[in-house]
Amino acid sequence: MIARQAKGVPVPKITPAPGIVLEGRVVKLYDRGTMLHFGGGVLGYLPVSEISLTRVKRPSDVLRKGDTIRVRVTSVVFNPDNTQKVHVSAKALLDPWDSLPSGLSPKDRIVGTVVLADPRHVFVRLAGTTLDMLCPGTKRPYPVGARVMAEVVRVDPSARKLRGRILGNAQQGGQA
Repeated sequence: MIARQAKGVPVPKITPAPGIVLEGRVVKLYDRGTMLHFGGGVLGYLPVSEISLTRVKRPSDVLRKGDTIRVRVTSVVFNPDNTQKVHVSAKALLDPWDSLPSGLSPKDRIVGTVVLADPRHVFVRLAGTTLDMLCPGTKRPYPVGARVMAEVVRVDPSARKLRGRILGNAQQGGQA
């Protein structure tokens, strides 16, 4: 939480650098992002695409003026007029593996949505998570957006890999 400074007490100057984590207060909401105040006169821009691991249409859907949010500085650009542009990301602090259902193991069946498909590989976004599972390509093409039933083949949290195979459409659940 950002504490308010008493009158006459100097506000400590924050020197943002890529990689550091700051807590900022939302001061302005735009259609494509939000402006955060970090104290010491430092402002940062949080693009809408960097708010969450899941899609956010408008920052006002998840943030309000006055909210505080932890972010990681992604870049600092110094302008010729001695001002700086600070870009930040809340998404950089989130771990998609936190959304993995506990106890997920090989042979488990899970519903997901095809997010990328080519003849050799299909990536399936697991329902209720932000994780994608790699499945080998199938003889039957699955279009992007198709809901499928998949079986987990391997879960490797240390390597951050999730492998599976598509069984069929989510409605059928049968073999493809």
